[in-house]
Amino acid sequence: MTKAACRWASSQYNKGIIGTNRGQGWKIAKCDISHAKCSGISLGRNIVPTIDDDKVYPHRIKNNTIHDCGQTGIIGVEGNPSPIIEHNSIYNINVRQNLVSDDVSAINLSPAIGAKILRNCIHDCTRGIWLGGKVEDTQISRNVFYNNSLPDSFEVTNENREDLVAALGEDIEIKDSMGVTLIDNNFLLSDYALKLESKGVLLVHNLINGSVEWLSNTNVAENDPYYHRLYQQNAPESAPYDSSCFYNNVFIRKNLRSEMAKLIAFAHKQASEQPIDNHISDDNAAYVGLASGQRSYIPANKAGNIFMNDEQEDVKVAIDSSEDGVFLNSNICDYLNEDTSRVIAVGVTPETARDFDTDFLGKHREGISVTAGPFDTKEEYSQRLFRLLF
Repeated sequence: MTKAACRWASSQYNKGIIGTNRGQGWKIAKCDISHAKCSGISLGRNIVPTIDDDKVYPHRIKNNTIHDCGQTGIIGVEGNPSPIIEHNSIYNINVRQNLVSDDVSAINLSPAIGAKILRNCIHDCTRGIWLGGKVEDTQISRNVFYNNSLPDSFEVTNENREDLVAALGEDIEIKDSMGVTLIDNNFLLSDYALKLESKGVLLVHNLINGSVEWLSNTNVAENDPYYHRLYQQNAPESAPYDSSCFYNNVFIRKNLRSEMAKLIAFAHKQASEQPIDNHISDDNAAYVGLASGQRSYIPANKAGNIFMNDEQEDVKVAIDSSEDGVFLNSNICDYLNEDTSRVIAVGVTPETARDFDTDFLGKHREGISVTAGPFDTKEEYSQRLFRLLF
């Protein structure tokens, strides 16, 4: 399905090449969807349908190739119940940069309630995933992101920098998280990997090779290995979970191209000057495995992470894509030790907490000692990350 001149998609006008309107339970699979003026697939409508038996029938978007659309690959608004977006190849979204706003991304959900975004490959888009409007019980897991950024050739000036920041995208941007939003076992490899403008985001076992911006009640520390913190002024000191939390991730600081470094620094300065409202209400806590069946509360928002700096170490991270699929080309195994972290569990009580004991390939992490990052063993870094569909 290709070349549809649908106009700007939003809650007021929610059309794409494929549009579910007020429907539920659609299955969109094995399609090649391309060259929409705005959106490829649109889910939901601002009027939420009434269902007699009170059941929710999620949309399932699986095994599609979605590319060369002007605004979004997939957009969802009100009336978009618990979508499952799995194993799609999404690329070349908004590459012409003729549309600019938060509503531009490969996957854009507002709200994102009960959404599952799993095993997708998203690359060469302005932005990978944008979630906002109300984000609750949502998981972003086992995806590959790369080259989601501005084009290679641009120059930052005093006259154009605000326009460039408006067009600047990330692998993942989260706003308005009302509970724990899970980001686990992903490869986040673009220049601007994460922008977390909300508390209540839990990041576990990701490989992050790009700039990170996250909300904190603590002022920005110079040379902070976790990159840039958005300081929430006049916020009371609170529990560590009144923030975003990072457990068992691998951070590789990227040596950004000079113009991108200037632009991201300006974007961070702008973001730090903006007031941020947060209304998180969630009782989940994080626990670390001690021994079989035993868990201990983690009184901090960071634990078990590995940090590398490509300016100090010769760490290389790149993507190779061919007809055989998408592979990681990296020497990270030379710097990464196995089983240096402990298995993480999240839940209301230690007894009912959920273990993060499955890695990127779906393999079980054995025991309580685990390896930071998406893979449980170093040999898995030679495995295919994504099988191309078309």
